[in-house]
Amino acid sequence: MFNKKIIILAMLTAVASTPVFAKNTITFNGKIYDQACTVQVNGSTDTTIDLGNYSKERIAEKGATTDYVPFIVSLVSCPEAGTGVPTQAMFRFHGATDDSNPTYFKNADEGSETGAAGVGISIQNASHSDVTDNTDDAAVNLPTDGSKADFTYYAAMANDGSATVTGGDVSTQVTYTVSYQ
Repeated sequence: MFNKKIIILAMLTAVASTPVFAKNTITFNGKIYDQACTVQVNGSTDTTIDLGNYSKERIAEKGATTDYVPFIVSLVSCPEAGTGVPTQAMFRFHGATDDSNPTYFKNADEGSETGAAGVGISIQNASHSDVTDNTDDAAVNLPTDGSKADFTYYAAMANDGSATVTGGDVSTQVTYTVSYQ
């Protein structure tokens, strides 16, 4: 009798644990654009911004800057609005950050025989908020008619607070990426 109960219990357990299979499908869709917009800086894909020549006394105090020089990032030949077409863009600048002030980009010439010391490069957006390395700036709306959109940024040399500013060359190189949403 005990053996019969064990056999019945084993059979019930086998039936209860039999997996049930269902055939379901997940479909993934997307779209790849050749390029959402063409990006230009001051009318070119690569450009040099002249920050000017200043006396070291002009930026003798920590945080002092030279005059900010505007530069224009343009999105041209954007696709016309439609389903799945991005409606906003975000700019991100990439470059070496200043060792003493991560808000600034590093003077690549510092430490060289001709390089200025104590100076970084400040980049600001149109609202005059600092643009920092590898951080998305605020999203901006893209033109819906396929036209051009201009976005103003500013750059200046700035006292990074690391040392007494010395005369010499100042330069940095940044790249930019544009992400769309």
